Amino acid sequence: MKALAWLCALVPASLAALDGSVATLAAEIRAAGLDPAECYRVRELNFSKEDIRLYLTDGYLIFGLPVRGKRISAVFSGHIDGGDAEVLVMPPLRSERLSLATFTKSPNLNEHLRAAVMLFTDDTAEQLAALVRARPIKNSPEMGALLEQQWSPVVSNFTSSFGMRLLYDLLSEAPAASGFFYAAISGNTLGNFDVIYDPESTEQVHVGQLKSRAGGAFFDTWASFAARSFRNGARAPRTVVNPLTNYRIEATLQPDLHLTAVTRADLDTGRRPQRVFYFDISASMQVTRALIDGEPCEVWQRESLREDLLRGRGNGLFLVVAPAPIPPGRMPRIEIHHDGKVISEAGKGVYYVGARGSWYPRQGLNFAYYDVTFRYPANLDLVFNGELLENRVEEEWRVTRRKTSTLIRLAGFNIGEYENVKTSRGGYHVEVYANRRVEKELEPRERIVVAPRTDAPWNRRPQTIPEMITLPSAAPRPDPTARLQALAKEVAEAFDYMAGVFGPPPSQTLTVSPIPGTFGQGFPGLLYLSTVAYLDPRQRPDAARDPYHEFFFSEILHAHETAHQWWGNVVSTDSYQDEWLMEALANYSALLVLEKRKGAAALRQVLDYYRSNLLAKDESGRTVDSAGPIIWGGRLNSSQAQSWRTITYEKGSWIVHMLRRRMGDEAFLSMLGELCRRYRFKSITTEEFRRLAAEFLPKGAVDPKLEVFFDNWVHDIGIPKLEFTHSVKGAPPRVRVAGTVAQSQVSGEFSVWAPIEIRGPDKTSTTHWVHTSDEPVAFDVTLRQRPVQVIFNPGDSVLCIAGGR
Repeated sequence: MKALAWLCALVPASLAALDGSVATLAAEIRAAGLDPAECYRVRELNFSKEDIRLYLTDGYLIFGLPVRGKRISAVFSGHIDGGDAEVLVMPPLRSERLSLATFTKSPNLNEHLRAAVMLFTDDTAEQLAALVRARPIKNSPEMGALLEQQWSPVVSNFTSSFGMRLLYDLLSEAPAASGFFYAAISGNTLGNFDVIYDPESTEQVHVGQLKSRAGGAFFDTWASFAARSFRNGARAPRTVVNPLTNYRIEATLQPDLHLTAVTRADLDTGRRPQRVFYFDISASMQVTRALIDGEPCEVWQRESLREDLLRGRGNGLFLVVAPAPIPPGRMPRIEIHHDGKVISEAGKGVYYVGARGSWYPRQGLNFAYYDVTFRYPANLDLVFNGELLENRVEEEWRVTRRKTSTLIRLAGFNIGEYENVKTSRGGYHVEVYANRRVEKELEPRERIVVAPRTDAPWNRRPQTIPEMITLPSAAPRPDPTARLQALAKEVAEAFDYMAGVFGPPPSQTLTVSPIPGTFGQGFPGLLYLSTVAYLDPRQRPDAARDPYHEFFFSEILHAHETAHQWWGNVVSTDSYQDEWLMEALANYSALLVLEKRKGAAALRQVLDYYRSNLLAKDESGRTVDSAGPIIWGGRLNSSQAQSWRTITYEKGSWIVHMLRRRMGDEAFLSMLGELCRRYRFKSITTEEFRRLAAEFLPKGAVDPKLEVFFDNWVHDIGIPKLEFTHSVKGAPPRVRVAGTVAQSQVSGEFSVWAPIEIRGPDKTSTTHWVHTSDEPVAFDVTLRQRPVQVIFNPGDSVLCIAGGR
C-alpha cells in the first residue's frame, strides 16, 4: 500500500504552516485540487462524525492533494452502475425534528446520494485512509484522472468558501480534535445540501441548504444541535473566550464621510498558545495593518457568501496572524488599523450610519471598557456613548473624547446636523437629538403634470405636443423636531421608571439620536430612533398612520429601545437560541410603560394585534406562528418565511405576559429586578431564565418548575383554540361549578394550564387551573356560595383563541 504512505508521514499542520505568508497558504489551499494517485473503488465504507453517519455503499473515493503535509478534502462519486451512498442524521430534540420536517417533510434525515464533496481539518483524512487500508482495495489512478478533471474546480470553489476556517485551523496550534468536517451532499431527493460537524461550535451538528429567494440568499438551517458526546458529558463545549478588552479607539471622519480608525485593545489569548486570531468587522471596512505588542502581524480579509451565511452574521471575518505563537496567560496589546465608508447621505444634512456596531473589530458582543476619540468636521454633530472627557475645536475640526465607566457591549456613534434638548429625571439624564430636515424618503414628492404646448406660429403644421412639468409638492415638509420636547419627556419617564424596577442602567446619561428608516436600536447609553418617531403623527407616511403604527412610533419604539439599556446591555445572551429573551423582555417592558401611561385597555389592544399577526396565514395556509419555535432565533427568517420579527417580538411579548399572569404583578416585577441583579454584565440562557422565573411563582402553583410552560410556548409551536363550557348547579352551602375545556388547532402533544376565575358575592375570587390535552378536560369545583361570575382565561392569561360560554 505504497499509495497510502502519506498517512504515516503527515507533518503537523500548525508547524508546517509557520513557513511562508498567509496569502501563500491561502493560495495553496485554493490550488489544492484532487490527487489522481489517491483514488479508490470503495464498497460499504462507512464512517461517522458523532450523530452524522455516512455510508459509502458503492463508488469512488478520491483524496485531495495535501496542503503543507495535510489532506483537507476528498470527494465521493457514485456515478457508476449501482453507485450509491447514504447520509443519516437523527436529531435528538423534538424542536429540531420539527425543523427538519419543515424543510424535508421528514423528522429524520435519511438521504441517498450520488456525490459528496468533503472538507476537513480534523482526523477525517486519517480515518478514511485507515478504512481503505483495512480493505483489499487497490487504487485506481485512471479513474482518479477523470475525477480530478471533473471535481477539482468544484473542490476549489468550496475551499474558497471555507477559506477563513481552513486558514485558521491550519495556522493555529489547535489539535485535530478541534477541527471541523463539512460535506456538500448531492442528494437524490433533496438536492444539494450541507452537513457539518464542528466541535468548536456550541451546536456541533448542523444540516442545512443554501437557497435564494426574491433576489436574496439564505442558508436554511434544517437542524442544529449538540453532538452525542457533548450531550452525554463525555466532551465539554468550548469555553468562550472574549479576547478583546479595554478598547482605545482613535477615529477620524473625513468631510467625504470616509472613516479612518486605529483600534487598540488588550488581547486575551486563552488557555493554549495561539498564533492566529479572528475578528468581526463590517464588510465596508478594510483592515490595513495589525500589530501585537508593536510587532507587525499578517492580516487576511476576504468575503465568503456561504461561510458568512452559515455564521448568520452580516459582518465579515478577518484573521490576524502573529509572527509566533503567544503563550497562554499573556495579555498583549493588539493594534488594528482600519478604514472604510460606513456612513451614507440620506438627505441634506441627514446621514445614515450603516455599521453601527461593527465599524471597529470585535469578536462577539463581550463586555468591555471603551475609551474613544473622534476627530470630525466641526460643522457636524457627532454623538457616541461614554462620559465626556474632552471636546475642543481645532480650526475646521472638532475633537471629542468619551470613556465608559462601566462595562458595555458595543460602542456606537451617530452623526448629523442636530438640534437637541436635555432633561433630567430621578437622577438620570436624557439628551435627545433631532435632524433639522427629514431624509429624502420622507420629503414631500414633487408633482408631475402634463401641460399642452402649441408649436411656434411659423411652423406650417402646428401640433399640440405634451410637455411634462414638475411642480413643488403642495404638502408641507415634515418637521423632524416636532416631537423633540415630547420625546425627551417620554424617554426620561420611561428611563426613570425602568431604573426603579430593573435597577441601575449601564449609564446615568441616555443619548437619543435619529436614524433614517422605520426601526430603532438600543446601544448602552445611546439610542437610535426612526425619524418617523420624531414626526407629528399627521405628517407621518401613510403606512404609519393606522392605529397600531401610531401606537408603535409614538408609544412603543422609544420605550422598547430604552428597555434595551437593561435587556441586552446589562443582561445579555451568547446563543442565538436565547436572543429572543432580550427582545421579548424589551418589548414587554415597553408595553408596561404603555400600560402605565394609557391603561390596561391599551395593553390588551396591542396584545390582540400581536395575536392576529401570529394567526395570519400565508399563501400556503400556514400561520406565522407555525414557522417555528421562538428559540430558533434568526433561523425563523428562511427561504420559506420571514417570521423572526413577529415571533420574537410579538409572541415573545405574549410569553412574558403569560408569565406575569402566572406570578402576579408584584412578583413579576420583582423577578425582573432580580434578573438584572443576578445576571448583571453576564449572559443568561433560556433554561436559566426558566429556573429563575419558577422561583417567583406563588406557593402551590401548578407546573411549579414551568417545564410544561416552556416546553409548549418556547420550544414548540401552536396557538390553541380553547372552547369553554360550564354550568352552575346546587344551592348554598353546596354549589357546583362544572364544565369542560376543549383544545383544538394544535398538535396532540401541546398542552397548557388554563385558568378559570370564580368570583363570589363577597368580592372574593378563586382560580382553578385546567391542564388541557387533545381530549376535552372536565372540571368540577364545589363552593359554599353561588358565584357572581365565572371567567375563563382572565386577563389574557393564556395566548389562545377563546370560545364557548
